[in-house]
Amino acid sequence: MYMFDFIFITNNYKKFFLILFIFCITSFSLLFSVDDRSRFYSLIHDVSNVTDINKEKYIKSELDKISLFPIVTKNTALFVYYGDAKIVVFSGQPGGWGVREKMNRVKNTNLFYIELQFEKDASLDYQFIVDGKKITDPFNSQIRKNNIGKSSYFKMPEFLEYLSSSHDIIQSGTLVEHTKDCSRVFSVYLPKGYTRELHYKTIFFIDGYQYLKYGNARHLLDFAIENNIMEPVIGVFIHSKNRKTDFLLNDEYSDFITVELINFLRNNYSTIDNKNSRFIVANDLGVYESLYIVKNNPHLFSGIISQGGALAFTYQKKIKFENIVIKNKSFFHEIVKNLNSTHLYLICGVYEKKVHNKYNYYKGNKRFYDKIVKSSPETIIQLKLFNQGHSWGLWSDTLIDSILWIMN
Repeated sequence: MYMFDFIFITNNYKKFFLILFIFCITSFSLLFSVDDRSRFYSLIHDVSNVTDINKEKYIKSELDKISLFPIVTKNTALFVYYGDAKIVVFSGQPGGWGVREKMNRVKNTNLFYIELQFEKDASLDYQFIVDGKKITDPFNSQIRKNNIGKSSYFKMPEFLEYLSSSHDIIQSGTLVEHTKDCSRVFSVYLPKGYTRELHYKTIFFIDGYQYLKYGNARHLLDFAIENNIMEPVIGVFIHSKNRKTDFLLNDEYSDFITVELINFLRNNYSTIDNKNSRFIVANDLGVYESLYIVKNNPHLFSGIISQGGALAFTYQKKIKFENIVIKNKSFFHEIVKNLNSTHLYLICGVYEKKVHNKYNYYKGNKRFYDKIVKSSPETIIQLKLFNQGHSWGLWSDTLIDSILWIMN
């Protein structure tokens, strides 16, 4: 994974010592994890010898000795739930992974656990389903909000942490909300030092409200611009009325962006008014709509960043999404014909194999990439796969790197 934060490290010695420091911290953490894992399995073994009246006190005492949950080792993660329940299910990557595993119950106790294998650099969201009710992991303080509620998340030892995520939130730019100026609601991000005397490239965020709320987009733009990682840009966050209907070949939504919104920006903000300075960022079904927009308006946009995109839909003749059915004949062939000069940057998690409990986005992204490379060799396209799932964590982590690639 390309780490934009390393731009700051220009001295090889500094880089060496930073890597050495990270290695030492990781090794130190793993040492504790191995001890915690042994302690937990000793608890499972020994609790059978404890009288029923003392079991609860013993379990709580032993769990308190474990430093961190889940217990992560080199290539496994051990999840633990303790509480009154009949059945506890581990639900990995809710809404995007679809894997559910019943947790093991320690006999004659309310202690449940499961140990699973993951790639060494994986990071995933998860929930517990306790007697049918979805909850976050009570032992894990790492919580992530998303459009389906809250999830716990964990990171494997070799996951590369983005340094920007640990910084205090910078709010150096300005966010201007437009609720009545056009037929749809949108917000405009202006970088620090914005002036009408300069002209700026524009990034259009499809489903903008969610990128602001869950994707941390404003903070990331502020951070990258403030630290000279990327040039100042204008961000346009378009809020959706209905994500299902807006993003399924919706001409009204497309016309709003390509006619009404671009004209409004042209008249009210200092944007660079040409194709090579406009880019789209979208996820899931928003990517599908973005391709439809650019296919019909190849003269307006230079590139699309696809994060967990519903790309499999582009080469299906008929789409069934919940209660919506759309005929889709030759959509992919039209994309190939019209996207020759468009840059495509595809982000996908290897765990995106059952998105919306049905669709294999991982396979769909790989197939889309292969078909574009074969059918349209002039199209500049990149596919980046990560050991993560269909989540705002992945999309937030990769946003700035994606923008840097698409603008250069």
